[in-house]
Amino acid sequence: MLILPGGDFLGPLSPYFVKLLKDFNSEQIPIAAIGEGVSLLSRAGLLEGRTYTTSSPSAPYPEGLFVNKSVVEDKNFITAKANAFLDLGLLIGKRMNCIENVEEYNFYKGIR
Repeated sequence: MLILPGGDFLGPLSPYFVKLLKDFNSEQIPIAAIGEGVSLLSRAGLLEGRTYTTSSPSAPYPEGLFVNKSVVEDKNFITAKANAFLDLGLLIGKRMNCIENVEEYNFYKGIR
C-alpha cells in the first residue's frame, strides 16, 4: 500500500513519482491519500471516473466525482478529508488485516 500524506505540493511532479503512481494503480495496489495528497492523484491523471473526497482548497477535480464524505473507497483508492485521519487509519488497518474484530475497531473509534 502506498500512503500519500497531506501537505502543500506546489512544484512540478517528478516523472518517476508519476510513473510509480501509475504502476501502483495498474497493478491494483492500494493507494491511500488524505487532504492535499489527493491532488497528487489528480495531477498524475488517475482520478478520471473515480469517486473521491478531499478537503483540498484546489478541489473538486473535474476528472473525478467528488463526494462530500470523510473517507471514500473506489477500487484500489482510499481518499480522505484532512480531518479524517482516524477514519483513514482504521480503514487502512482493516484493509491490511490489522484490526481483527468489531470490538477492536470500536475501541479505536472510542465506542464502548
